[in-house]
Amino acid sequence: MACITIAELNVLTNSNLSADHDDAYLERVLDSVCSHVVSYCMGTIFELTDISDEEHLAYVRARPPYQAKLRFKVKYLPLNSVTSLSYKVGSTTTTIDISEIEVIEENGNCEMFWYGPTWRTQDNWKILVTYNAGYDGYPDNVKMAVALLTREWVNYDDAVSGGSRGDLRSFRIGNYREEYFSRDASSQGNLGMGTPLSIRARQLLAHYRRPGVAVRPR
Repeated sequence: MACITIAELNVLTNSNLSADHDDAYLERVLDSVCSHVVSYCMGTIFELTDISDEEHLAYVRARPPYQAKLRFKVKYLPLNSVTSLSYKVGSTTTTIDISEIEVIEENGNCEMFWYGPTWRTQDNWKILVTYNAGYDGYPDNVKMAVALLTREWVNYDDAVSGGSRGDLRSFRIGNYREEYFSRDASSQGNLGMGTPLSIRARQLLAHYRRPGVAVRPR
């Protein structure tokens, strides 16, 4: 399902693309662009989601009588609330009071901190956490980015002669000019095809793209 409707696309791009293009075509483009944007924002999810996750630690060390400060890196953002947190050593599970958790969000990352036991060294730890994350729908900046990238795609298709995609590098209408990366280059980590439309889209999505985070798709 696309992030925006065709009616929203027309409003956000201040155009009437549906007047000159078949709705089925626009819906296909919107679906593809939305899927790409969601992948580009990996680690950010756009629906309220209850998540159960775990992390294994080789060992934890603390010099008695001090406690170990434990850390859990939240994989999915935004973090809305923590439901439960515990750690398991062997067959023993210890529950952490949620009020004792310190949450730090910075530079696109989110981590939980809390204090564990006073054991000097303990092997085979497992941290268990359940939390709620995600936006309740697509934020306005994400919708605008999808609209801009869709408009870029439609512009590209309209400008390609003979239905041959991938050959076009630039086109000019009057004083207006667009230059493109190839579609192959676009798929290698760039968002869109390099026009001012996709450059603006990348700026709008910067807040939602997490640096250096590898997570599994949900």
